[in-house]
Amino acid sequence: MFGRFRTGVLAALPLAPGPALFGASFGLLAADAGLSWSAAVLMSATTFAGSAQFAAATVLETGGGAAAAVVAAVLLNARYIPLSVSVASIFPGSRGRRLVESQLIVDESWALSGRSGRFEYPVLVGAGLLFYVLWVGGTAAGTLVGPVRPRRDRPRRSVSGAVPRAPPPVRPRPALACGRSSCGRDHARAHPGGSAGGAPRRGGSGVPDRTPTLSAVWIVVGVVGAATVLCKAAGPVFLGRRELPPRLLGVVEVLAPAMLAALVVTQLVGGDRELVLDAPRLLGVAVAAATLWVKPPLIVVIVIAGAVAGLVRLFA
Repeated sequence: MFGRFRTGVLAALPLAPGPALFGASFGLLAADAGLSWSAAVLMSATTFAGSAQFAAATVLETGGGAAAAVVAAVLLNARYIPLSVSVASIFPGSRGRRLVESQLIVDESWALSGRSGRFEYPVLVGAGLLFYVLWVGGTAAGTLVGPVRPRRDRPRRSVSGAVPRAPPPVRPRPALACGRSSCGRDHARAHPGGSAGGAPRRGGSGVPDRTPTLSAVWIVVGVVGAATVLCKAAGPVFLGRRELPPRLLGVVEVLAPAMLAALVVTQLVGGDRELVLDAPRLLGVAVAAATLWVKPPLIVVIVIAGAVAGLVRLFA
């Protein structure tokens, strides 16, 4: 079995650090967002889509609701519909097998499988298997490290518009004439958490506790996971080996790489409702694109682009 997918595993090895490190980063963010170890790992196992998982966890971590987190993640993962349709014909076997193997469709495995000009099933599945193990394993490791870090050392992450504005200062009330013991009892009953008339405070720090409820977390994990499974199965399971009409096939062949390119551009220059033109990052991508024209091994492209971006950032 491994021999058949060996080509895909070897093709994916230069990219192996990416899913492992980003999986660990998601685990850390999930711990900050209030996801338990089991919820974070299950989300990685069923969703297996980094951008969508980061979006959902960020919304939860910054106080957003389950509906906002689900919508953000599902919209990002809708790109898997044209990706899966474009490779539908290469998946063999029963519907059950195609359903399982279609979940290995991610941006990287899809791109690697089509590098020769036609999509190759062993490359897609082999690369997807390696990325899947590293992503889920990285998430598990990140969630275990997350609770160990002191909260004051954890970087804050936010989504523009998702963080509520600070409430206006509370003006002190006039003192009431009462006995010392009765006032103390009334104050304790009115504010059992020790904060005056506000949301519960996290650890007495004065910061409102925006940790999502357990039900909200599992709603997000379940709905996003189910929606992603359906998006990835759209081609291999629902379309199968049936041929699309020529016009529709032409649209899908153009739409899939266009959506992937749009995601890359968004991550490259996207900011908090603004364009972020980071010179080292842009130069690194430009060098990588230029290097690809001579068709060197992928690991060479990664090393050269990373070295150029690092040197520019070092001396800028």
